[in-house]
Order: sequence, then structure tokens, then C-alpha cells
Amino acid sequence: MKTQFALSLSFICMVFHIPSHAEWFEVTGVADIKNGDHQKAKKQAVNDAITQALLFSGATVSSVQTVTDGVLTQDQLKIRANGEIQGADVIAESRVGDAWQVTLHIDITPQQSQCSTSAYNKQIAITQSQLKNKHQATLGQIFDVNKIVSERLYHTLSDQNQSVEPVPYFAQKIDVNRFFSQRFDYNEQLIETVTANTN
Repeated sequence: MKTQFALSLSFICMVFHIPSHAEWFEVTGVADIKNGDHQKAKKQAVNDAITQALLFSGATVSSVQTVTDGVLTQDQLKIRANGEIQGADVIAESRVGDAWQVTLHIDITPQQSQCSTSAYNKQIAITQSQLKNKHQATLGQIFDVNKIVSERLYHTLSDQNQSVEPVPYFAQKIDVNRFFSQRFDYNEQLIETVTANTN
């Protein structure tokens, strides 16, 4: 009975296995010894090795820079690892001069629950285009060019398989110029106006 149960369990495990794509990385981390604190230096060397392994296995890097009145006011660099550590073994550790060097063997599995934002369609509002100089429409009698150009853009974007989902807002002309400052900071009233004029 026990043998039959063990065979059944083995068969179920083989049929319903979950594929794992774990990779082993061997990395060496280094940290300086400060104020004679060897334990802290070893810990920092381990952290350095883990960071290197996670970055090497795959990471997402994003940068945000904000410029106000021609001056850089914010500069951020974000790094996010795309894997999870399943196991780590210390292969070697040694003191090299005024630093500790720790070599680790790390098992990293890619995150299965990670959602790529590129897989989702982004909505884009298509409003009526606007001629800067209205008298230009008299040549050729193209007075309805504002709506036609926007409709054409909407249909072109709709027909293509891209990660953009166009939303038509071109039934009525919306003057958006008054909602934007010179730095293109939008006013909340713009969102309400566009929503009220939805097709």
C-alpha cells in the first residue's frame, strides 16, 4: 500500500511539475573594514555579492530627471531586481588588506508574478486637431480638416496592433491651449472638459 501511494505521488509530481528556471551565480563581494569591525565588513561584502548577482540576473533601471527653469532639481536612478534568491552558499571568505572578500554561490529564480507594463494598452485621447492660422483652410476649402485629421489618426491607431488604445474625443472642438502653462503643467479642469465632451 505504501509503495503504491509513493508511486502515485511520484507520478502526480511528474505530471504536475512546475517548471523552474533558476540559475546559479557565483559572485564575489568586497567591503572595506572600518573601525576594526570585521563582522560588519563581512556582512557588507555578502550584501555586495547578492546585489551583483541580482543585477547580473536581470534588473529594471529607470531614471527620472526634473528640470525647473533650466536647473536640474531632481535626479533619481532606480534599480529593481527581477529575480528572487532561492538559496545562497558561502564558497570562500578571506581578508585582503583592509577589506573582506566573500564569494557566494547564489540560486536566483525569475519573478513569476512580475507584470510588464508594456503588456497593457495605454489609452490616448484623440482630440480635434487645430489649425494655428484658420485662414489657411480657405485655400482648398478644407474647413473640416480639424476633425478629419483626428478621425484619420484615430482609425490608424485603432487598426494597428500596438500597445496604444485611442479614445475618440473629436466630436466637438476642445480648446486645450488655455489649460496649459508654458511648462505644460495641466489644469484639472482640462480633464473634466475632455470627459464631458466624450463621443
